[in-house]
Amino acid sequence: MRWAGSLGPQLFAMPILLLTVVLVPWVAKEISIERYRLFMIVGLAALQLFFAMRWWQLSVYIFLSYVMVEGFVINYYGGTPELNVLKDALLLVLAFILAVRLHQNRLSMLPSAPWLVLFFGFSFIYVAAAFNPALPSILVGVVGIRVTLLYFVCFLIGYWFFQYRGQVARFLRFQAWISLPICIFGLAQYISGPDLLLRISPGFSRAIFYGFNPNDPGAGRFFRTIGTFASTGGFAQYLWATIPMTCALYLLLPRARERSMVGGCIALQVCTLLSTGSRGALLFIILALALTLLLMERSVRSFVALAAMLVFAFAGSSILGSTVQSRFSTILEPDTVLERNMAIGVGQFVYAMEAPVQGVGAGRLASAAYRLRPEMELLGVENQVARIRFESGLAGMIVFIAFAATMFLDAHRTALRLRTPAFRTAGTFVTGYLMTVLLSLPIGLPLDVSPTNVYLWFLSGMLYAMRKLELAESQLQAQAAGRPLSAPAVQYAQ
Repeated sequence: MRWAGSLGPQLFAMPILLLTVVLVPWVAKEISIERYRLFMIVGLAALQLFFAMRWWQLSVYIFLSYVMVEGFVINYYGGTPELNVLKDALLLVLAFILAVRLHQNRLSMLPSAPWLVLFFGFSFIYVAAAFNPALPSILVGVVGIRVTLLYFVCFLIGYWFFQYRGQVARFLRFQAWISLPICIFGLAQYISGPDLLLRISPGFSRAIFYGFNPNDPGAGRFFRTIGTFASTGGFAQYLWATIPMTCALYLLLPRARERSMVGGCIALQVCTLLSTGSRGALLFIILALALTLLLMERSVRSFVALAAMLVFAFAGSSILGSTVQSRFSTILEPDTVLERNMAIGVGQFVYAMEAPVQGVGAGRLASAAYRLRPEMELLGVENQVARIRFESGLAGMIVFIAFAATMFLDAHRTALRLRTPAFRTAGTFVTGYLMTVLLSLPIGLPLDVSPTNVYLWFLSGMLYAMRKLELAESQLQAQAAGRPLSAPAVQYAQ
């Protein structure tokens, strides 16, 4: 499919004319009252629209880069709520351009995946829950739809982003090298403490409050770094996604010199992860790599990679000091870990089952909804399944669990079906990450939190894209040999 070039002036001439008529008076008013930040946001969205029309795949990289610095921008410009929806605007622009291009090429936007029917069924129930009369406002339901369903668009973007084999390694390189300045900035925060961010902007004070509490013995008495994200949790979840991808890149590289550079990148990422103090992210990364071992045929080499990561973690904790060591030593206390996770995974689920069978309405437990309507009662659920039960009722929860289980099993099956060594290596690491995110649903909110919601869907699209590309390559080989094509090969090679 051809991505470069204009979509045609006739498609955008009338909307642009109408927007000009509407926006000129509004822009003049905003400038007159010196609200330049909002004007800047609109300008960035317009610039992204231009880039997406001309260079769609480059715009996807721009979008993913913004996801990595969104939290920093929001904290820096404290009190500018419009920044919270800028990422959504960029995402919708990319989706709109993609839909138009696919329509021009007469291609279906949706790939073939058995869990899609269940996801759309859950989406129908959840959208209906936005009209629950128990909600104080329909806007709360709209917030819930945005948080829970909008980022599915990343799956479609990820699926169509990869058009040939070399793009997989190029994307993994992008993720690895762009993580270097982010990790270095995070370690600088650990060394300097919260003063560095406060000197940059007082808007970081709220994030620092949650990342630094010297009076809490469990905090380890050190600043849990936030990097370029909104919080410590977001930074740790970014590394949770990035470290397995960097490990995949390490195994894909043919030259020893570049592998050594990527190995150093992994060591830096692990050390930075320890500076966040996130024990859960470290355990999930280890679990993701262990699942990757079960999926890979090159188990010896991948086992060495897992052992190397554990060595990096031990060495990093020694470098960062006794406070980091004392915090992560609690991982070796199974009673403490089990007690907390049982309270979230079982206790909150039991509590959610006491809600009305039809639920209390979409968005009722979303943190963004509390900022919209602070008078609402704060329920404080950290269990994704429990939140779905609260908001969309018993039917929504059942369909959601069926969707998540089907997606888990199909990701596993898809990774095993990949036969090209490069795709098999990248696919198993991606699948290991996806499986851990889905396993974390009862003890976390991966659909609610950036960047996990973006990476969950985008990497799912990447996994199915590799299957599409492998079948397309088999089609070309069959054509060259003069053999008839199988129906699946024709379907996925389109």
